[in-house]
Amino acid sequence: MITKILTNTAEGIETAAEYIKSGKTVVFPTETVYGLGANALDENAVKKIFEAKGRPSDNPLIVHISSIEMLDDIAENISDDAKKLMDKFWPGPLTLIFKKKANIPNNVTAGLSTVAVRFPSSNTAYELIEKAGVPIAAPSANLSGKPSPTRFSHSYEDLNGRVDAMIKGESCEVGVESTVLDVSGDTPVLLRPGKITLEKIQTLLSEVVVGSSELSDNQTPMSPGMKYKHYAPKAEVIILKGSKPQIKEYIKNEIDEKLNDSAEKKISVLTFKENVAEFSDLCTTVSFGSLTDSSEVMSNLFNSLRELDDMDVDIIYAPEISDIGEWRAVQNRLYKAAGGNIIDLNEAAVTAQAEKISESDNIAAAVNENSITEIIDEEKAENNSEEELKTILFICTGNTCRSPMAEGIFNAEAEKEGIPFRASSAGTYAYNNLPVSENSEKAMREIGLDISKHKSRQITRTMLSQADLILTMTEEHTEFLNTVVPEHSKKIMTVAKYIDLDISVEDPYGNNLDEYIRCRNQLQKIIKLIIMKLKKNGGC
Repeated sequence: MITKILTNTAEGIETAAEYIKSGKTVVFPTETVYGLGANALDENAVKKIFEAKGRPSDNPLIVHISSIEMLDDIAENISDDAKKLMDKFWPGPLTLIFKKKANIPNNVTAGLSTVAVRFPSSNTAYELIEKAGVPIAAPSANLSGKPSPTRFSHSYEDLNGRVDAMIKGESCEVGVESTVLDVSGDTPVLLRPGKITLEKIQTLLSEVVVGSSELSDNQTPMSPGMKYKHYAPKAEVIILKGSKPQIKEYIKNEIDEKLNDSAEKKISVLTFKENVAEFSDLCTTVSFGSLTDSSEVMSNLFNSLRELDDMDVDIIYAPEISDIGEWRAVQNRLYKAAGGNIIDLNEAAVTAQAEKISESDNIAAAVNENSITEIIDEEKAENNSEEELKTILFICTGNTCRSPMAEGIFNAEAEKEGIPFRASSAGTYAYNNLPVSENSEKAMREIGLDISKHKSRQITRTMLSQADLILTMTEEHTEFLNTVVPEHSKKIMTVAKYIDLDISVEDPYGNNLDEYIRCRNQLQKIIKLIIMKLKKNGGC
């Protein structure tokens, strides 16, 4: 097949629209990624999309429209929640799943009774749909499983000779596929994170459920990007969870080991630009943006993966990513590219520290020489206060997962050990009075603790002032608090740093129960060491 390359002009878009109307396939830019489109009402045209991409037939497509009126021919039972979202975020990078009408072919929806619909904000995409006069079904314009295309060259590399036409347009601003929200039932369900974040959606809707990303082989996904390995370069992607020193040591050891291996492999690191200097002396290092700019990283992610492919590397080590705000979309795509291949260096460090302490009669040898008692005594001396340490405040982000579990575990252990400390918890970005997450509650019930009555709290200056010790889950939380209340910095540190570990307790939010149990187990080990240190320091 000879692919016609069209300019991103009125004439080029007009020609592309004629191709769509005649049942042909066209690659075109959108604000998210390049799409491979065909007439969504033409079953045979849609079939060509699957053939060109090598896409599994049980992976549904998103239908793109250029007006709300066009939606009337595609979907039914539009809920009030859906209307709120459409008013706020359309046109834009949000896909909504509705009950479908009969004129949508089954191969568009993989036989489901629902249809995914998006109203793109890209001028090129809008004009193409408008001039074609039909809704356009369009997945990303790449070979199935590869990193999504955010530049024309990406789609050209994958699909030239496999599609009828391609519009040579601009690079995509957003850089990852749209957010997908199922609004076909009573409660909206987030199926794929994107530029339109969970937090933004929650400002409009009273309840949103985060759907599971795990599907069995016989399940049909309601949204693209759920079932199969996606976004993957040719190289193996491995996520490393841990501090920079831990990660650097691990990579150095891997490089040394592979240098002595007959099948030597080329290793590279994909990281934030602030961390490039940490790894550039070890191996090829590519930056995908700043750790303070989620939009930049989101926009560069897929291009960076393709850049590493062009370098013919064999293994890509990538950092753990937060699931707060837009970072959730970056995490989703990068972790999918890794196919769940994640190495938790933190867990190994906690286990090693626990073994070290359990084997030693002298607890002081395994902890920081500057005990928290000394730090608090110093602060209290400055404040001319003789109060004893009594209150510990655990801090995470939303105060529905990690910090409530830490609070529950600590209070149970403190009571059992008979020490006069009690814990509470709060969040740096919490909505007040939300219930604890379902999986946190289940994970805690497994060890006989009930935290079901916990309600989330946003931190206040009063809480921070009254707490004797403030223990955060990650360094990011600590840095945030130190910025907000620098006068209390001496009593703020991560739960791990208090026992002389350089690790983070990462957020399991939105993941399956196993991740919550892993987080709970990590907190149990850390808190037992905290209790031991408090006892050693004379807290009793």
